[in-house]
Amino acid sequence: MNESPFAYTYTEVLETLRKRLREPAPARAQILSGPRQVGKTTLLGEIETRWPTEAIYLAADAPEASLPGWWERHWQHARARAAAGNRTILLLDEIQHLTGWSRLLKHEADRLQRDRLPLHVVVTGSSALQLGTGARESMAGRFELLRLLHWPASELVQRLHLPVRDVAEFVITHGSYPGTIIYRDDVLIFTQVLLIEHIV
Repeated sequence: MNESPFAYTYTEVLETLRKRLREPAPARAQILSGPRQVGKTTLLGEIETRWPTEAIYLAADAPEASLPGWWERHWQHARARAAAGNRTILLLDEIQHLTGWSRLLKHEADRLQRDRLPLHVVVTGSSALQLGTGARESMAGRFELLRLLHWPASELVQRLHLPVRDVAEFVITHGSYPGTIIYRDDVLIFTQVLLIEHIV
C-alpha cells in the first residue's frame, strides 16, 4: 500500500515527540530519520528550547565527536544527571556518525530500563537506510521510528512565513523539499542542492 508523502509532517513529528517526552522515563528511544534539510536539527532545537534545563544536545557529526571517549563521557554525564533525580532529555543529532551506534544505543537503553533512570533519548539520522538496518537488527521493542519527510505547502507557509501564492507555485514546479526553498529564486543553486541531496 502506498503511503502519503505527507504522513509525517514537521508539526506532527514535533507533537509526537512532545507527547512522548511528557511520558515517564525511561521509555523507548525515539529515532528521527529523514533526508537532509527537512528540519531534524531544528526540531531538536525546539525540544531544547521547550525543556532548557532538562535537555542536553549533542552533534555526532561535530569534529570533537571523533575524539576517543566522546560518546562515553557525554552519556555518563546524562546518566549522572538522571541518577541524581533530575529528569534528563538526551538529544543526539546525526547518530549514524557513531561507529556501532545501534549496539551502543541498545545496550544503554537496556541499562536505563534496569536502573529505572528518568532519562529520555531522542536521536536523529540523515541516512534512513542505515537507521532502518541498525534499528531492525538490534533495537526491536526499544525504539520508536519517526520519519520526517517533505513538507506540505501549508506547513511551508506556516513555519517559514512565506506567501501562500509563492509556496503554491514552488510546490507545483519544484516539489515540497524545505531545504531548497531558500534558493527558489536561483534555479542553478536550487538544482545543485537538489542533486546533491539525492546523490548523497
